[in-house]
Amino acid sequence: MKVRTLDVTSVSGQVRVEAESERVRARSISGSIDYAGPLARNGRYDLQSHSGRLQMTPMDGGGFEVDAATVSGQFRSDVPLTLTERLQRPRTGRGNRRVVGTVGDGGALVSLRSFSGDMIVGRR
Repeated sequence: MKVRTLDVTSVSGQVRVEAESERVRARSISGSIDYAGPLARNGRYDLQSHSGRLQMTPMDGGGFEVDAATVSGQFRSDVPLTLTERLQRPRTGRGNRRVVGTVGDGGALVSLRSFSGDMIVGRR
């Protein structure tokens, strides 16, 4: 499927999308979100879930910047990232974890936000 803009919302079901789009916004309260597709050079890809797992799988090998933040989830990248920022949870055990990094020329922007779900930048 090829669309210019894609906006998907779910309360507790899984969101699974494989598409070519310049702008993707997917949100869920407790379901997981899986997005796979080529990333447009100046595209924006926002995945948000309160407690579901987030997975972004770029399919074209193009460059992107990833900004991932969570309170209690984990972040993993199967593609090599050049980290520009990494904030770990304070010793108090409260607060956000954040990872910012780039792949290639950093052309697209990928934003991953979760309260307690894990976040993965995958490889096909």
